[in-house]
Amino acid sequence: PKKGKYKIFIKESLFKILGIILPISIIFIYLLINNAIGDFVNYTLKGAAEFNNIMPYYYLIWKSTPLIGILSVLYPVAIVIMFLYIFIWKKAKELYLPFMYGIVLAIMLFPISDLAHFLFASLIIFISFISLIFNKINKEKFSKFPNHIGKVIAFIVVVGSIGISLINITKYLNAYPDYSKLAHFERIISDRTSDNEIKKVGEYIKEHDNVKILDASAALYMIPIDRYNKNYDMLLVGNLGYNGIQNIIEAIKNNEDTEYLILNDNYYPNWQLPTEIISYVKDNKTKISQISVFDVYK
Repeated sequence: PKKGKYKIFIKESLFKILGIILPISIIFIYLLINNAIGDFVNYTLKGAAEFNNIMPYYYLIWKSTPLIGILSVLYPVAIVIMFLYIFIWKKAKELYLPFMYGIVLAIMLFPISDLAHFLFASLIIFISFISLIFNKINKEKFSKFPNHIGKVIAFIVVVGSIGISLINITKYLNAYPDYSKLAHFERIISDRTSDNEIKKVGEYIKEHDNVKILDASAALYMIPIDRYNKNYDMLLVGNLGYNGIQNIIEAIKNNEDTEYLILNDNYYPNWQLPTEIISYVKDNKTKISQISVFDVYK
């Protein structure tokens, strides 16, 4: 009856709307409680245009491992197929929410399409796509595929995942002597050289009144000593908010008592490091010493 179809349409529409509004509402409440709405707008919306370091998507295809190359080709194909099934053919409505979450996560891939962003962004889409394939196989009852093939493959995947997890856990537990001794890093596998260098820089920072590290790795040195320098601890292009690079240069210009630690020229900096900031310090400050891998400017 038309009346029944109308009710079903209303329920499905409300379900879809709720699936979008609910997570947005939760995020908004979280930002409101933490008084972070202004920062969210500045860094996520206004600051998005600050990205000028780009890693094109085709790097995943041509400059990654063969497996990642294949997955990066399959990823957009899976999105298109799922879109057709869900919105055009309306045969996989149960995958609507996972698909929408997957599309939102796809934003992570741009403008920097590296391995880490790809793995995070594609996970939900691939899980949903595999579910779609298994459902299709079971419903169609292809003669070449037994009806229980989905269960067999799922069993293999689950057992394989558990096996790999147990192997990795065993390796991790056996690496106990190599656990970091630094505060907040206690359960992380590290080497003594790295620990000693981080500790040395941390002690230098604690002995001086005002020190900032101008490097993408700054947080590694600040976390063990419970220090936090907003914008400086993850100094990467696009992470600094609207007009972020110029704001930091202005702050450096007006702080003559601050010491700045810059990676020595013998080491390669992170490719996303804002070189304008480093150049300004080198041109306008004086090198006064060196600590570990950093030159100290004031």
